Amino acid sequence: MFRLAVLLVMLVSQNALAQSFLDSLAATYSDMFCEHEGFLECAEARKVECASAIEHSVERCEKLALQMYEEIETGEDAEPTGESFADCFSTTFANGMGLKEERFDSCSIPALRDHQNKLREKLRSERS
Repeated sequence: MFRLAVLLVMLVSQNALAQSFLDSLAATYSDMFCEHEGFLECAEARKVECASAIEHSVERCEKLALQMYEEIETGEDAEPTGESFADCFSTTFANGMGLKEERFDSCSIPALRDHQNKLREKLRSERS
């Protein structure tokens, strides 16, 4: 009985960590795209539609996201095989927003660049 209880606690805690990872992915992508006015204008989308498309994309690509999470946790730098999370996410997200791939790329690249610059500035300020 005790072993079963320990096993259940371990499974629940792993599931909680995995769910936390998926939630953080959705939040990160929402910050990058749905909070970026330029992206929303370019994609002709509203924040709510954008966030909904992101949640759907993360859920749709959950298996690949969890594989990515496990590789991060174990410190592996495995070669991607087949479809990657990034490919799955961007295709599903673009489709959810009703954007052709080229248009999605042209809208998302400036938003990604801005987000990257914000992260760099944050790191610089933390080091000073």
